Amino acid sequence: MIVKGDEITVDLTEVSKQVAGFYNSGITTAHACAQVAYKCITSPTDYPINDGSFRSLKVIIPPGKIVSATRPAPMRLWMTYPMTIVDTVFKALAPVIPERVIAGHHADLLICALHGINPKQSEFFIANFGPLGGGWGAKHSEDGVSGTVSINDGDTHNSPERAVGSEIPDRD
Repeated sequence: MIVKGDEITVDLTEVSKQVAGFYNSGITTAHACAQVAYKCITSPTDYPINDGSFRSLKVIIPPGKIVSATRPAPMRLWMTYPMTIVDTVFKALAPVIPERVIAGHHADLLICALHGINPKQSEFFIANFGPLGGGWGAKHSEDGVSGTVSINDGDTHNSPERAVGSEIPDRD
């Protein structure tokens, strides 16, 4: 993080190189991560998000990183890296503006999908677990929200166990 005058530069030069596996994302991820952190720190609710919101933000991101992968690198749809980069920006600024940053979150969008044959009923079953929520967003002066799923996955919500259970018939 470089703060100079009214400009903030997020330098992602040292982010890990792209990998052979499917843990990469395109360069828009790097820019989005910087924008999320910048907006949260500078003006979270002051005005709508538009091009003017980011005039004083500069992002340095060389190609070939896990958040700026180039062809033919395999890509992943959702992942942990964006949340980790946002959290890292907050952590970098915490010593100088502790009242403006928030605590990192659990950064986990992983799921477990199982299937097989239930030996009691000899029926096929499918089970999905996750992603699991956790705490996120504690501030200098207040607790964060518990049970949130992810900063970059706004369409994933935690469901109470009873609500999920009511949708699935109970079988012995």
